Amino acid sequence: MHSFIDKHIETERLLRLSIFFLFTWIVHAGYAGMDMNPDGVLYATIANNMAQGIGSFWSPYSIFGENGFYHHPPLAFYLQSLTFLIFGNSFWVDNIYQIVMLILATWLLCLIWDQSGRKKNGWILLLMFMSMPVVAWSFTNNLLENTVTVLCLAAVYCQLRAVTAKQGWYWSAASGVIVIAAVLTKGPVGFYPLAALSVLTWVHHLTLRQASLLHLPMLGTFAVVSLALFLYPNSNNAIFEYATHQLVGTFSGGYSVAHGREYLVLQLIKNIAPAAIICSIFAVRFKCLGNRQSTGWLVIALMASLPLLISPRHFTHYIVPSIPLFALFFASWLQVGLKHWTINRAGIASVVLATTICGSAYYNFSSFGELEDHVVEIADLEVLMETIEPGEIVSLCSTNESYVLFAYLARYHAVSYRQDKSRRHLLCKESLADPNYANTNISLTSTNLYRRE
Repeated sequence: MHSFIDKHIETERLLRLSIFFLFTWIVHAGYAGMDMNPDGVLYATIANNMAQGIGSFWSPYSIFGENGFYHHPPLAFYLQSLTFLIFGNSFWVDNIYQIVMLILATWLLCLIWDQSGRKKNGWILLLMFMSMPVVAWSFTNNLLENTVTVLCLAAVYCQLRAVTAKQGWYWSAASGVIVIAAVLTKGPVGFYPLAALSVLTWVHHLTLRQASLLHLPMLGTFAVVSLALFLYPNSNNAIFEYATHQLVGTFSGGYSVAHGREYLVLQLIKNIAPAAIICSIFAVRFKCLGNRQSTGWLVIALMASLPLLISPRHFTHYIVPSIPLFALFFASWLQVGLKHWTINRAGIASVVLATTICGSAYYNFSSFGELEDHVVEIADLEVLMETIEPGEIVSLCSTNESYVLFAYLARYHAVSYRQDKSRRHLLCKESLADPNYANTNISLTSTNLYRRE
């Protein structure tokens, strides 16, 4: 009996590791080249500056000359700055942090699956999670959603431990602190675990009294830490600046609306479609009807995604924190039909082969025409780094021009920018008619470099 259990555990671990490493192999190109989303490059620059003592936790340094970078809360920048402190300032450090976040997200998903009493077929959960295209895109572009996904999963895991333990108040209290960390990473997106605990208590048949006793430690720690942040002057100022820049700015029309609410809904459907198709095939084959637990994960997934529609401004990666929860929904739905299903070594080989072929094909197909292509900007970067001094402050005609190039120049040459005409060098995409500046006529494609006379 013990040998059978050990063999089952070994097979399960092998499948989970195989799917994880195959996923990283499929998307490895995103880690191997300088083709990161410019926002991700900017976040890495802020973190690198923080590691060097440029800017502080509550007032990250802005390369565009603002009093501080208050467009997002600071925790993710601080966490990534630790990797720069440990590993230095090489190109690979940006990706080390991303890979660590991917490993943590995967590990936490497995912990949640095992803690929910379903130690078998966890590889299906990972297959569902990694079949959603936005996961590959987000975890190779250094987006803040990667960190907030990990923190929210950690909070949900603590809540799951709380509802399944005899005395789970300390797990509940820990989840309240982690929710604060999630909010300090990406703002209101990190709030959803506060509501998730109610769903988990329903899933596990807790009485109203038991559920109330578990909510008190979470809400108590959340309230105490929140009060401390508002009473501390530096954090209070940072929160106010963030609310002014990002929240008020978004709802008052201060930011351009690249995509509306219908776009987010369509992107969510597009991303969960592969998992839904896989789930439907298995559900028909093994007669899976779902269960109370799958319903709970679906409700939590909707809690994490639908409130995003309150905002008028959207991008695809905004849905990333909800994606693991949809994966838990699909995997839990299938678990009822697959609980007696065993897989042999030939089955493992088939799953690995199918994942490799389908994953590679789908990733390349879904990303066609959407992958970042920064060949021109990187070529210009190399030329500019030979002309502009490291750490120099450069004037700009507009921050909207050649944003990708500006981000790379800041990350790899420590350049900062001011939107004025008072610096030694000025970058301007259009021809500049200013007697104080002369075109350097160096070979650039995406912009022009002028030098003050």
